[in-house]
Amino acid sequence: MAGIRELWALAEHCRSAQLVHLTGARHALLLGDGDGRFLACLLAAHATLTADVVDSSHSMLRILDRAFAGPGGKPASAFACITAMLSSGIQPEATI
Repeated sequence: MAGIRELWALAEHCRSAQLVHLTGARHALLLGDGDGRFLACLLAAHATLTADVVDSSHSMLRILDRAFAGPGGKPASAFACITAMLSSGIQPEATI
């Protein structure tokens, strides 16, 4: 039986493998992206795409925001970080 690391890697691979099918997409909504690894793959594959990233953890969104702020990072206009609890609907508590 596969361990949690193997299952996590498989899930990331499956999600990233679908990026080639987003040829006409201009904007994406990412729910629970965490530290932004998928956002990085998404924006690398589709340079003109913009995205809203919603997560319940303000801390994770700060990590994501810092990861993109360094040299070679995406401009702030490429994505917006929104802290919200999805169980009560998307009613942003804060936007980074």
